[in-house]
Amino acid sequence: MRKLALLTNKLGFIGIFLKVIIIILNKLSKWFRTASLEIKYQCHIHPDAQILYTDAKRFSLAEGVFIGANTILICADDAKGEWGVSHLSIGKGTSIGEMNNIRAGGGTIRIGEKCILAQHISIVAANHLIAPGEFMIDQAWDTTKNFIVIEDDVWVGSGVQIMPGVTIGKGAVIGAGSVVTKDVEPNSIVVGSPAKLVRMR
Repeated sequence: MRKLALLTNKLGFIGIFLKVIIIILNKLSKWFRTASLEIKYQCHIHPDAQILYTDAKRFSLAEGVFIGANTILICADDAKGEWGVSHLSIGKGTSIGEMNNIRAGGGTIRIGEKCILAQHISIVAANHLIAPGEFMIDQAWDTTKNFIVIEDDVWVGSGVQIMPGVTIGKGAVIGAGSVVTKDVEPNSIVVGSPAKLVRMR
C-alpha cells in the first residue's frame, strides 16, 4: 500500500484520480467486510473500526460483542520470526469503546465475557526484540512474553496500557490512565503507572 501511494504521488493529476478511486474501493470493501463479520458473529462493529487478521481460524468474536468507532483489532503473524503465531478472541457481550488499539501481533490476546473497555486503550501482545546491530523494526517479536489474558467481567478505564505477559483476573477494575505491567488479582481495583492495588471490590 505504501508503494502504491508513492507511485500515485508521482503521477500528478492522474495520481489524484487514482487515489480517489482507490479510497472509494477501500471504503466499499471495508463496509462489506464489516457487515459480513457482524452477520457471522452476531455482533456490532462500527463502520469506522478496522479489523485485520491473517487466519480467520485464529480470530473470533462471540455473540453480542460491540466494537466502537476507530478501534483497531489486529491478529497478524510475525513475518520475521519462526514463532509469533497470533490468536485473538473476544468473549460474549464484551463492549470495546472507541479509538482502542488491540494488536495480537506475534502473540495471543484473550478477552473474556461481559468486559467493558473504555477509550484510548492499548493492548499489545508482544514487543519487538532489541538486539544491537540491527534495526529494531526489522527484528522479530519477543516470544518470552507474548500474551495478554483479560478474564470475564473486567472494566478497563480510558487511556490504559496493558503490557505483554499480563493476566487480569475476573471482576478486576483498571483505573483510567494506568499502565499494567504485572498480573492483576480477581476483583481488585488497580490504578497508576505502574498499576498498583488500591482496594478490593
